[in-house]
Amino acid sequence: MSELSDDDIVAAVRAGDVESYALLVRRHQGEVWKVAAALLRERHQTEDIVQQVFIKVYFALDRFEAGRPFVLWVKEIARNEARQELRRLEREGRRLDFYGQHLLTEGLDEAGDGERARLEEMLRRCREELAPHVGEVMAQRYQLGLSFEDIAARLGRTVEATRQMLSRARVALRDCVERMGGAS
Repeated sequence: MSELSDDDIVAAVRAGDVESYALLVRRHQGEVWKVAAALLRERHQTEDIVQQVFIKVYFALDRFEAGRPFVLWVKEIARNEARQELRRLEREGRRLDFYGQHLLTEGLDEAGDGERARLEEMLRRCREELAPHVGEVMAQRYQLGLSFEDIAARLGRTVEATRQMLSRARVALRDCVERMGGAS
């Protein structure tokens, strides 16, 4: 059956031979993986997108035009799915960043001068408890105003990993300030 063309296999699947779809998946999963991995760079995200692509392709087979290269059609769907995932991750990162900043500054905004100075001192002491490289990343983001992309490039990490590091650091700072008695 592996001698069949992609068009023949698609026709068989459309006619009800669902098991033939596995042949299309095996034949093209390497190409889909390359597209997703090039855009996402995180293995677990790539794996998820590859699975999503082949599910989406299966349900969209009726829209595939026979005679068109199947691999190009599948790669186009893979690019679109990976880009959509990147947009989702970026939105999620912005929400996490906003929420983290809100949690850090919420107490400072509502405090009087004396209380504000006490909270700022607690925050400074808590920053000293962070691993040195995490403190440096926080300084790059919040003192120098560097973008996640710039920080990630300096660290040799992905943007998502950099966002996660900063999010975890903000949570650790908040928890530390609360332990020191900074929670109102």
